[in-house]
Amino acid sequence: MSDEKDPQLYSLATYGFYMAIALMGGIVAATGKYSQIAFKDIKWGRVLADIVAAIFVGLVTFWGCELGEVPKLGSAVCVAIMSHIGSRALIIIRRIAAYRAGLPMETVELPERKTEDD
Repeated sequence: MSDEKDPQLYSLATYGFYMAIALMGGIVAATGKYSQIAFKDIKWGRVLADIVAAIFVGLVTFWGCELGEVPKLGSAVCVAIMSHIGSRALIIIRRIAAYRAGLPMETVELPERKTEDD
């Protein structure tokens, strides 16, 4: 890996910019997800977990875009979209990694989707 792609060499401003985009994506997703739930019934730990997952996904997406030499504006769009998808994006990233590693797709299980009855 060349020094210019070393994650430790990006500035705090760069990380702050992409993490802010990821945070906004996570907040927008959480707002939509919890909009039909009464305020007192919201599980705030779950909201926080969703937002942390969005930031993590945004960070991984940023690194992937840098590795693929995606232009900065394209990286920002990818970070916003993937962070809005949140933890489900981790499944997508894992499937891409499995494919790139030559692993059969059956080894990457998709979790069962929860219904409103769960």
